[in-house]
Amino acid sequence: MSSITFGMWSTILLLGSAHGVLGAGLLLLAPVNRIANRCLAALLVVVALITPYTLGYAGAYDAYPDLTYAALFWELAIGPLVWLYVRQLARQQLPPRWALHLLPALLQGGYDTWLFTWPLQRKWAWNTAVQVPWIAQLQDALVLASLAVYLLLAWRDSLAYQRWLEHHSSAREELRLPWLRGFLVAASLLVALRLGFTAGDRLWHRLSYFDEFPRYLATVALVYYLGLEGWRHARASYPPRDAPQTPDPPAPT
Repeated sequence: MSSITFGMWSTILLLGSAHGVLGAGLLLLAPVNRIANRCLAALLVVVALITPYTLGYAGAYDAYPDLTYAALFWELAIGPLVWLYVRQLARQQLPPRWALHLLPALLQGGYDTWLFTWPLQRKWAWNTAVQVPWIAQLQDALVLASLAVYLLLAWRDSLAYQRWLEHHSSAREELRLPWLRGFLVAASLLVALRLGFTAGDRLWHRLSYFDEFPRYLATVALVYYLGLEGWRHARASYPPRDAPQTPDPPAPT
């Protein structure tokens, strides 16, 4: 039986996952912006679940092939959580029926959990006959569409909130949220990278774990950025958009 060995690449990914989980735990303890911080904590955990790649580079799937289809891929939750976090910061109120936005991710996790219970030979037969030629391509398309749509919504809400601050808040200079814009830029670049690798895999040739390592490394960098900046701003106070404003008292004459 093969053994699990953590080399340089698997160790880098493992550190990224550990950092994400630690950051999520700290965000859950933040006493303010609790809903927004919970959204960001959930996002960190989902992104930190790059453990399939960590385990793959370490040889875990060779040593324990029954791990195949372990429910560690929740990519359909990334886009909604990004948007919910940005919206919550701006409005301090989740949208109606917000949980429905996470339903596709639950279906994705449920599908993997269902397959995970199968015998190994049946998993491999399904993977060859159905997963690779059909399901994987559909999943990639849905993930990319979800990321694109929700990032656009997050950008829209972020820019609208910034415009609102400029017209309604005396603290607009302090609340320019450059780190949030930086995160959205980084997330957009990551989506472009994901699209590029997916197109290469489908149109050029099948990419291996090693071919896709730059994408995983970019994911680790995003986890570090999210964890550090999210924690730094976890206690910041943001005026809710569209809240009634109290006019300043007239200056004494």
